[in-house]
Amino acid sequence: GYTLAALANNWMAMFGATDDIPGHYELAEVQANQSIERGDVSGIAQTVLAHVRIQRHEWEGALEAVREATNLRPSCDITYGVAASVMRYLGDWEAAVGYADRAARLSPLFASWYRNVWANAEFIGGNYAAAADLAEGVVAENEDDLEALLTLAAAQSALGRKRHATAAVDHARKSRPGLTTGSLADLPYRDHEDLDRFIRELKSAGLA
Repeated sequence: GYTLAALANNWMAMFGATDDIPGHYELAEVQANQSIERGDVSGIAQTVLAHVRIQRHEWEGALEAVREATNLRPSCDITYGVAASVMRYLGDWEAAVGYADRAARLSPLFASWYRNVWANAEFIGGNYAAAADLAEGVVAENEDDLEALLTLAAAQSALGRKRHATAAVDHARKSRPGLTTGSLADLPYRDHEDLDRFIRELKSAGLA
């Protein structure tokens, strides 16, 4: 039905399994709303809406969807993972860490993504050593994980470990040819200072 279709389109956009990411997000939103209008109370539609809205910088709408989703799906790891991602972008890094920890404990299926979000939340909170440790753990399992490499580089730079930071940036470039700080400028952090600090450390690590 509409619920599973919304979830599928959201995942396709989220993991880059389509050449039309905005189009799949738009379709996911339409289908999620159709699901809610037809009385679906599984919470999956709200989880989808939370992710879609944060990508569009619709911060209050994303927060509302997170609250509804976690209320409807109190034992779903994916819902808590999305909630963690939304909260780190909203700047509530402590809530993000809590959600990511809960998601990781509920299921190992997407544990790398949860730890990625957790690492980035620690970076936002200024806990650079924790961010580096978490991101390094993800990279140890998948050396081409771009999000982990970027968080690792930014955290290592903030810690003054320039050689390690540069190595992470170099690997990120190999993983994603053409990567620049400009390609990260639309990351949906509500507080511009959070995004500026992230990009500033990446530039310090050598990412143009």
